[in-house]
Amino acid sequence: MMFQKGWNPWPLIIGMAVGLTCILLYFGLYA
Repeated sequence: MMFQKGWNPWPLIIGMAVGLTCILLYFGLYA
């Protein structure tokens, strides 16, 4: 990344993506 200043945004991005995927799967399966 171009803006590496001591912190890594990827764990947050991956966590948000996984959370959204789980929510979509939950509503898709149980709605």
